[in-house]
Amino acid sequence: MTKTLHMQDHVRELEQALDQRNAELVLFSSIQEALLSQRDMSYIFNLVGDYIHSIFDDHLIAIATFDHDTEVEHIHYHYENGKRFLSELRSFNRISQMLIESRTQLLVNKNSEEFVRGISADNQKNVPWKHIPKSFIFVPLMTDDVVRGYISMQSFDREKVFDGEHVRLLNNIARSISVTLQNDRLIKTERRKADEQKALLDTMTDLSRKLQLNQLLASVLERAVSLLGVTGGELAIYHNERKELEVVASHNLGMNSAGVYLRHGEGAMGMVADTLKPLIIPDYQTWEGRSDKYTETTVRSVMVVPLLTGNQLVGALAAVHLDEHRHFGKNDLNLFNLFAPLAATAIENARLFEAERRRADEQKALLDTMTDLSRKLELSHLLASVLERAVSLLGVTGGELAIYHENSQELEVVASHNLGMSSRGVRLKHGEGAMGRVAETLEPFIIPDYQTWEYRSDKYTETIVRSVMVVPLLIGNQLVGALASVHLEEGRKFDNNDLKLLNMFAPLAATAIENARLFNKTTRLLEEAEQRATELKRTQDQLVQQEKLASLGQLTAGIAHEIKNPLNFVTNFSDVSIELIDEALSEASGPALRDPASLISYDCKERDFKFQVTGEQADVHTPNKKHMSDLIDILNDVKVNLRKIHEHGTRADSIVKSMLQHSRGSDGKMEPTNLNALVKEYVNLVFHGMRAGKDPINVDIDLQLDERIGEVPLVTEDFSRVILNLCQNAFDAMREKFQRSEVPDGYRGQRSEVYLPKLTIKTRNEVNSITVEIEDNGPGIPEEIKDKILQPFFTTKKGTQGTGLGLSITHDIVKAHGGELKIDSTEGRGTIFSIILHRG
Repeated sequence: MTKTLHMQDHVRELEQALDQRNAELVLFSSIQEALLSQRDMSYIFNLVGDYIHSIFDDHLIAIATFDHDTEVEHIHYHYENGKRFLSELRSFNRISQMLIESRTQLLVNKNSEEFVRGISADNQKNVPWKHIPKSFIFVPLMTDDVVRGYISMQSFDREKVFDGEHVRLLNNIARSISVTLQNDRLIKTERRKADEQKALLDTMTDLSRKLQLNQLLASVLERAVSLLGVTGGELAIYHNERKELEVVASHNLGMNSAGVYLRHGEGAMGMVADTLKPLIIPDYQTWEGRSDKYTETTVRSVMVVPLLTGNQLVGALAAVHLDEHRHFGKNDLNLFNLFAPLAATAIENARLFEAERRRADEQKALLDTMTDLSRKLELSHLLASVLERAVSLLGVTGGELAIYHENSQELEVVASHNLGMSSRGVRLKHGEGAMGRVAETLEPFIIPDYQTWEYRSDKYTETIVRSVMVVPLLIGNQLVGALASVHLEEGRKFDNNDLKLLNMFAPLAATAIENARLFNKTTRLLEEAEQRATELKRTQDQLVQQEKLASLGQLTAGIAHEIKNPLNFVTNFSDVSIELIDEALSEASGPALRDPASLISYDCKERDFKFQVTGEQADVHTPNKKHMSDLIDILNDVKVNLRKIHEHGTRADSIVKSMLQHSRGSDGKMEPTNLNALVKEYVNLVFHGMRAGKDPINVDIDLQLDERIGEVPLVTEDFSRVILNLCQNAFDAMREKFQRSEVPDGYRGQRSEVYLPKLTIKTRNEVNSITVEIEDNGPGIPEEIKDKILQPFFTTKKGTQGTGLGLSITHDIVKAHGGELKIDSTEGRGTIFSIILHRG
């Protein structure tokens, strides 16, 4: 009976073992099927983990793989206390290290705490638990004799849990998974290689199409980040002349590093530039070679490769991870090293293309500059244009231009732009400051930092410029001037390419300046000749005017003399006639005295003779009484008439004398005259004359006299006629407009619009001239007659109201004073006559 029972138990064990083997075969078949169908390894890990969990559901079950490059283990399956946990990454621990080093299973069934204390006594590596299990087993996953991961079961409740069956099962499963891992690894390796080759081919195709350097640089970094599947990166190009790297593209570093310059050995890129070897930094935050220019970055793992064409350094390229658990390995470095030559070649080609295009652009810009400057012959315009062209050509912050004065042996700054101060007008001796040094050596030079330059001129203490480049402007060995270009930014520097371009520009500028100088000199000589011709013509005009006035004076004098002769006879004979009448009356008084009946007496008060009869003689018969009385009355009337003749003859003589005096005119000599006083006097004289004459009007007189005007050389008698003529014309024009604005009777004397005549007289003291303006608000001058009003005998006045000589004579007098008479008139609004008297 007992034997039968034992047989039954044995059969059941065999059946269970058989079932378990079948289950294992099903599992292995499923694994192979999943592998053949190219299922992801995570599916296989879940399949295996669920199978183990179905058998040993009360244990911790874990399946993990190792990344030896980054020393990170990836836990794909984690079951504990009845729950599944998500995948996680963690650094290698002491257990991982033991599996990798021993390449055999690790089984601890008792005294686990003592075991753990023994393997972690050095405290350098931790163990994977917070609470140590009582029993645990780790079975390695091996491919090519390298531990790629493990399968683990752990019990936190009991010791001696895991027996030979557990070990057999886990080892069988481990071998199956290892084969699967190896196959998956080979497939992924080939796939990755294919993908990398395709990505590199696409990269090469894409980069070869980009010849615009700025576009290419951004594309290189973008391609690198995409190819490696990293968080971010940066790209720097190498400036051979400066021996520095310049970061030209930056992506997702936790800061924007574009524009940063790095010396040899400075930071990760500087170290690569120094060694020309790739560099991997596991944790940049703790790396002792970290540059102080990257204090804000949050990157962790960093990989940098040099960009080389042959042995020539083109730049450096960096890839970064922000995740502290991600690290770069050999595969990443291999791929990066494959990408680097493609990027370097593309960048160098783009640089060459950019250099050729820049040279073409420079040649075109220089040609345009030469064309533009050759058209500018006015020196002041040219100087500003030269500086403007230089600043634009070099793409700099600002600059200044100085011309050289041979007589004083000094440079004078004639144009200045964006220096942080205005340097225009500054004069520099030989050797003084940057430009003075150029004038002394006739050699161009570059100052990296003007703020610390020991030879800085004290005339530039206010400037904030940094880098300075100065070239001499030469024609042969003859110094014409100096030209400076500046940068305000501390990081921007001039290099030999900039100096080469400015040296190409300098001869064009020097030639243009010298040509403009010669042109200006020629122009000045022509202007002087023209001025002399103008003065000669003015003198001729003055002589003609004086001849006209002299001829008019002679004519007037002749007429006056002709009139004066009969006037002399009139006055003389009136005097004689009065004397004869007085004598006749005296004679007539003799018989009267002998005749007692009559008496002729002389009234001294009335200055007249009277016939008187006394009382005693009144009744005496006097036959001549009536006759004598009539005779005396007739003689007295004749005498009165003669007096009137004498009086008006004397007045006419006075008028003729004035005409003779006026005909002689002025002597044409200009004398210092108070212009404001003269204007004020004659304006008032004309105004009061208008008010006392026929058809007076009310006029608002506005005198705006510049008090800065003192005495002005004038021919007073002539210039007063100008004021009189222009003011009289203004009054006549305003009277005409005033009369037209009246409304006929029946409208109660109202006007359709109120018109208030106003005469404004202004004097202005200007730099090279004195101006007198006489402005009225009259009807203005019609456009069709503006060109005629200065012609002799042209007039718009009717009948005998004007001769048409007033404005013509006024114009001649102004010209005789070396001045101009300008007319600005708007029909319906008024007229301004401007008398411009030039100084000198």
